[in-house]
Amino acid sequence: MFLHNPVYPHNAVRSPAVNLPEDTMDTHDLQLPYLSDEAAVAILDFLHAVILNFEAHYAGEIHRYYAQRSPYDITRPDPPEPSDPPF
Repeated sequence: MFLHNPVYPHNAVRSPAVNLPEDTMDTHDLQLPYLSDEAAVAILDFLHAVILNFEAHYAGEIHRYYAQRSPYDITRPDPPEPSDPPF
């Protein structure tokens, strides 16, 4: 399978076969096509805008997810009554 590169259409880049488990977001081996400086910056700007909009829209869900997994959100037992001796 070949990807069409709109910036340099004469340079076809072979697409890697990607079979990752659903919970894996490993992009280290992702082979990206060559882009001009202008195209790379345009795509970066677009991705930043998407991320900012995504975070703004799902801020509550994202905050809840991390708050529930925070080590500071651990439920601790109630402290002993002051009248109880410490030992």
